[in-house]
Amino acid sequence: MRVRGQQSWSIRIDSPSVLADQALWVRGVERIDAPAGGVVPGPLDEDDLPAPTPRTPDPGLPAAWSRWWTAIAGGVTVDARPDLDVLADEPGLSRLVDARFDEFRAWHDRRKERAARRWHERLEQAGTRRRRAGSLSDPLRETHLVADLERRLGRPAPPFVLELLVLPVRDDVIREVRPDRYLVPERVYDSPDWPARLEPLVLRWLA
Repeated sequence: MRVRGQQSWSIRIDSPSVLADQALWVRGVERIDAPAGGVVPGPLDEDDLPAPTPRTPDPGLPAAWSRWWTAIAGGVTVDARPDLDVLADEPGLSRLVDARFDEFRAWHDRRKERAARRWHERLEQAGTRRRRAGSLSDPLRETHLVADLERRLGRPAPPFVLELLVLPVRDDVIREVRPDRYLVPERVYDSPDWPARLEPLVLRWLA
């Protein structure tokens, strides 16, 4: 993020997200048939998933999960929790979410530990060798990309806010929720190609 006087731009990285990860984990564990499309990403990037909850088939579960996911993908704040409204209207899905919460929490704690290790590895690499543009060793790739675009365009970036929700999914598609919010697969975000993938999303704010 760059701040100049009263003007600023910000690229916000949300990872790992408890709510998004929980919804993806529940879809995977419960084998809910909600395939990728629109703002729905590919499957959870996890091979060793627990068995689903024994239950009577519920044909309405995929639609309920998709509504829940759409609410989460749109953004959740302390004052606005549309995801809770969906769960209140979908008791079948809500029961599954509640019943598997402890398992999810243990999985998510392990995921946070892995994310923290990756971040520290980037910082260490950045301090021990020269950063290469777009490499995983650069912990400030977004900031450096905007600075590079400013140099190329010959003007400072205007104030803007871009939200990126990074997801642990088997997917290569960056999905637009709205022009200021995108769903980014973790494998895309962690790849050397990330600056090139991010550039057109930033350029629309600098045009």
